[in-house]
Amino acid sequence: MLMKKILRSLPPFLFSVIVIAAVVMLTCFPVPEMVMKAPSFLGADKIVHAIMFYGVVSALVFDVCRKSPSGLSTGMLAAFLAGALVLGGITELVQAFADINRSGDINDFIADSIGAFVGWLTSPRLCKAFFSV
Repeated sequence: MLMKKILRSLPPFLFSVIVIAAVVMLTCFPVPEMVMKAPSFLGADKIVHAIMFYGVVSALVFDVCRKSPSGLSTGMLAAFLAGALVLGGITELVQAFADINRSGDINDFIADSIGAFVGWLTSPRLCKAFFSV
């Protein structure tokens, strides 16, 4: 109960701002060379993209639910999904055209979209369950 009270007292959209800022930093800033050389497995970056955009939609949903679990409308959810898709597209365009040692990739955008869609499907139920109890 105390945790919910603390979460509700925080500024509106605090978590969304933090998550979106982190996604922008991770996708639109130049990659340090040591990161480029780090070992990983095939498709690891796609999993990271999906997780990041799951986080974008989930943070938006969480921020609305923590203030008012019943305030989450279908239109708002659609706007969150659309916003995440636009953000994913913009980050890939920035990677493709900016001189930041990155390249845009349609497969990254697909992974962004899948993560956002899964967040759109799951996070409303999770948040309502958490904040309604």
